[in-house]
Amino acid sequence: MRMLKIQLSSSERQVMNVVRANGPIPRSKIAELTSLTQQSVHRLVDGLVSKQFLQPREPIVSGRGKPSPRIALDEEALTSIGVSIRTGEVEVCACTIAGTLIATETLSVNPNDRSKVIKSVASTLHRWRTFGTMSGRPMVGIGVAVQGYRVNRFDQFTTPLPIECWSNVSVGEMFEKGTGLPAFTENDANCAALAELYCGIGRHFCSFVYLAINFGFGGGIIYDNELILGGFGNAGELSDIFLTDEMPNRPSLEGLIRRLREGGVNVETVSDIRRKFDPTWTAIGDWIDEASPLLNLTVRAIRAIVDPKAIVFGGEAPNAMREELIKNCIRNPANRYGEVPPFPALIVSEIDGDAATLGAATLPLRGLLY
Repeated sequence: MRMLKIQLSSSERQVMNVVRANGPIPRSKIAELTSLTQQSVHRLVDGLVSKQFLQPREPIVSGRGKPSPRIALDEEALTSIGVSIRTGEVEVCACTIAGTLIATETLSVNPNDRSKVIKSVASTLHRWRTFGTMSGRPMVGIGVAVQGYRVNRFDQFTTPLPIECWSNVSVGEMFEKGTGLPAFTENDANCAALAELYCGIGRHFCSFVYLAINFGFGGGIIYDNELILGGFGNAGELSDIFLTDEMPNRPSLEGLIRRLREGGVNVETVSDIRRKFDPTWTAIGDWIDEASPLLNLTVRAIRAIVDPKAIVFGGEAPNAMREELIKNCIRNPANRYGEVPPFPALIVSEIDGDAATLGAATLPLRGLLY
């Protein structure tokens, strides 16, 4: 498997990040958006082009003088890999350094078997590199999204019971050893928030909270275009708001599975909900009624503490369910002066399906390029 050893300077990362956020961008404007001189920008851009991280584009003529060439990310040369370990399945994807999906695949493997998952991922990457559209493209690294929260080390998580074999083990070290790629790990909600930042509503909002409605219920916080992890790496662990006896009524798909099975619908996993989803299931309405009080508590807490411009409803919940949950959210009433306080926009994720896999693929890019 062809790999790169990437070591970019802080100045090179500045240039890469500006081009990522604004490209294709005239080279002359890069200096305006960084602390770098024009001479330094020219030298850095030439070096990054030679390394196949950037590519020049035709200039756009506007006004007098020689037009500056436009600079864009080189999407033809390099690949980043993302893996999402969910309670019902494992998904792997590949994307360009701009976050454009090249390939995605759901693996036929038990997500609660570490050895088989890592071997299956390695086999899939070998097949993609040998026979697929990524033939000849070096891989930057691999990012792994895991459902769960941190207790000790940053690459260890306490996971839900259906994937308990991943609890409190060094996930990154395992994937690095199994694939030979530099590995980066993060929880699934934070990965999904990063995917939205780079490829979704981040184009419109610089501060938002992503709600990951999965087997569990969590969130990812983006503030001023940065992921907020907190002191222990658990910022966005929204279920910590609830008391123990409230947990069964939180807006998680674990509760919906219970409701559906009580109603005679044959579903065992979150993947079953997505595959068999029927908006006429009566259990959906019961689940939404049951979950709405704690969902509204969560939205109020987010507004009061984070004050984001938007709250994104995502995770593995189908879009129709995300929309119904939004309809059940209570907006702010007018205060005693008749003023209606600002309220974040409530938005369905712009990324189809669970965004965590794509977000995982951005982890190596953030760690090595930006």
